[in-house]
Amino acid sequence: MKINGKYSLVFFLVALGLNLSSCRPSYPKCDNDEHCAEQGEYCLNGQCQECREDAQCELKSGRQHFCQDGRCEFVAECQNDMDCADRDTALICKQGLCETECTEDNMEMCEAGFVCERNRCVAMRCEGDDDCNSGWGCVLGTCQNREIAASSAGVPIECQAEGEAPSEAIIKMDKVQFDFDSFDLTTFAMNELQSAAGCLKRLPRVTIVIEGHCDERGTQEYNLALGEKRATVVKKYLRNLGVEVSRMETRSMGENQPICYDGNDDCFARNRRVVFLQYQ
Repeated sequence: MKINGKYSLVFFLVALGLNLSSCRPSYPKCDNDEHCAEQGEYCLNGQCQECREDAQCELKSGRQHFCQDGRCEFVAECQNDMDCADRDTALICKQGLCETECTEDNMEMCEAGFVCERNRCVAMRCEGDDDCNSGWGCVLGTCQNREIAASSAGVPIECQAEGEAPSEAIIKMDKVQFDFDSFDLTTFAMNELQSAAGCLKRLPRVTIVIEGHCDERGTQEYNLALGEKRATVVKKYLRNLGVEVSRMETRSMGENQPICYDGNDDCFARNRRVVFLQYQ
């Protein structure tokens, strides 16, 4: 039987299509991205891979994901809050990313008793109990849960406040001394802060105010700035040891609250300090 030329062309195209489809490489092998599209992948060196460029990983998996040997890998930009603070003090380390701790339009990001100020969770300030929520009271200028007794009950012996600690002290945190005109931590100070951090982590409801002080030499403005630097470096060191930023506030008293008035070097050294106010 004679086959019409028109049908011959149709048969030829169908055969060609079948032949071409039979030449398509089997997954995960590929010749181009179309061969990997169904799996949402890309053709790289003849193999379907998760990515070929960094931008593909960021689009697929988010920030800090980079393409490495065809796979999207997460590379942390921080290990702790201090890694982020050098870039912006409003940032903390969350799951390897430097992010704001909170936003003022989403107060639920902060724990009870804290509010969001400049993207950081800080203790609610108050002048009296009426400024606080029901069941809370004003303690040392911030709202605290009245159901938690501000005492050393339940505090391990090695962490209990003693000696010259202020009456509000709950755990042992010795004052930190500084050299003249310096806010660098000494080796002794670092050792003391490591012990303090260990106690703070065992009592997660304790919050502290880190207060920086100076001796009387220098101007009022200079000493207020130096006191703040001393408080800040202590806060950063404790944060690097794992104490949550939301549990620490800093302030500077400059030269305004000396504990010694003799006017000699020993007296000056006693006044160059950071002290801690603690509360639950």
